[in-house]
Amino acid sequence: MNDDIHWWYVFVGVILAACLIVASSFAVVFFTKEEGNIGKLWTGCLLTVIGVSLVAVWSAIYFVFLYKKDNVTTGNDGVGFMKATRKQEVVITLYVACCIDALFAYFLCIVSSYQKAVEPPQEEEMMMDDDKMSKKSGKSNKGSDKMDGMMMEEGGMM
Repeated sequence: MNDDIHWWYVFVGVILAACLIVASSFAVVFFTKEEGNIGKLWTGCLLTVIGVSLVAVWSAIYFVFLYKKDNVTTGNDGVGFMKATRKQEVVITLYVACCIDALFAYFLCIVSSYQKAVEPPQEEEMMMDDDKMSKKSGKSNKGSDKMDGMMMEEGGMM
């Protein structure tokens, strides 16, 4: 709350942060029923990174180019007021946004790994597993016999 900050700064910030609301709804949907919603959780993390970055860039643009005073006063009567220069406000805003973006980029990697671990195996993987099982049981196919012969010729007797 600051009398020196224009009303439209907050309005634009709320519009840019709308993707954060969508991202939080994706997270709620994932945690309430997990079946098939892992893609929405990944999308929610990505929307969070985008939303936080947009709000931080908007704040930087506003305080560097559009804010006319030298100092920015934030806070209220209950908590107290803090004064900072415009540059300090921009640096703090961008630092916090980078920390949040880094955290959610990490979450993107974790969700992606989780998504790969949960998805059912594909047909190619199942065929490779069948080949491994046949080798363990003593059955061999022509391709592996040829490969064994070639290995013996190249490496000599083992």
